[in-house]
Amino acid sequence: MRTKIFAPPAWALLLSAVLLTACAGTPDRTSDRGGEERDRPPRNTFDAVTRALEALDRALEIAPGDAQALRSRADFLVKAGDAAGAFADLQRALSTSTARRDARFRASLYYMAAWTRMISEDEEGSREYMDQAVRTDPALAGLAPVLEFRLIASEKGPEEARRYADAVLTDPSTRDLTAEILSVLTGSKDVRDLRYESDAQASEYALYLSGYRVEPDPVTAPADLPPPSADAPVVALGNPQSVGADEKVLAVAKLAFRDALIKEGAFRVVDSDSRRSAVEELELSLSAASAGERDQALGGLFAADFVASGSVVRSETGWLIAYTLSSGSDGTILASEFASAPDYDSIQALAGRFASSLGGMARAGRLGRGSPVRP
Repeated sequence: MRTKIFAPPAWALLLSAVLLTACAGTPDRTSDRGGEERDRPPRNTFDAVTRALEALDRALEIAPGDAQALRSRADFLVKAGDAAGAFADLQRALSTSTARRDARFRASLYYMAAWTRMISEDEEGSREYMDQAVRTDPALAGLAPVLEFRLIASEKGPEEARRYADAVLTDPSTRDLTAEILSVLTGSKDVRDLRYESDAQASEYALYLSGYRVEPDPVTAPADLPPPSADAPVVALGNPQSVGADEKVLAVAKLAFRDALIKEGAFRVVDSDSRRSAVEELELSLSAASAGERDQALGGLFAADFVASGSVVRSETGWLIAYTLSSGSDGTILASEFASAPDYDSIQALAGRFASSLGGMARAGRLGRGSPVRP
């Protein structure tokens, strides 16, 4: 009996070659005109997404209307921040014979479309596509509550979304992944306690978390900020947790947050590096502890009202950045914010935005002295 070998289409070979090049990342060294090698650390991983999109554009020139290529390009467009472009590709993919023939593939298109509409603030359209996804593939029903939480938070505010999450979390049939994401979104679980098996999984978490803040926007702070008074609350700044991120990215994330908190003028900021040996010993003794327990110990070491920290997780499009403010007395999460960052400028912008939020809440008396409060 002969085995028939199917040759992949030309566009797939082209895409595979370019994606392999893209995934290889930016070289760490390059040559100048004199032929000498010099160090050139990569600024970010976003170029890999750009190259993948260019490859998919060429693939679709070779095979216009290919459903798989359209879906792949939509996936990368979402990661690149182009939700409208992604939705257009998903619409084209849904009209293909492949989507009509393959129910699970069609359901995945509906599911992606639901998230692109959420990102575009089309709540009604988002729910319609999620309903179609679940009707086509009932297995997707387990992830639907994450999207519904984000939609409720957008429409009715975080308190209503939290009540919805509480009901979902008490349901024994709730999927583990859904429960984990909802726990992070409601502030009952620290993002630093999540476990990431791959860049693709980190990108999935980034889709669910990016753009969400545990606390609502505070009152806008005045432009001219006074220096922190002697009785201003003390914030101990911890080192961010790394999941696949290099030291340079961690330094940018930490220093940007430190400088933004100091600039706010609402806190007395103490860098944990000021007692590095004591902190390293503390971290060693608490290596198996939760993030909240580590924050509580750091708060005790510095007699701090709050502990500011977070995590940097490498994803397929750069990094998932999470900044967190916890109580120095018991490690309870008071506020946190999540965002995807393709480059250092995006990290600095997020740090500034979150620090401004914390400063506004502190001046409004909403943070207390490290005691958890809800808006």
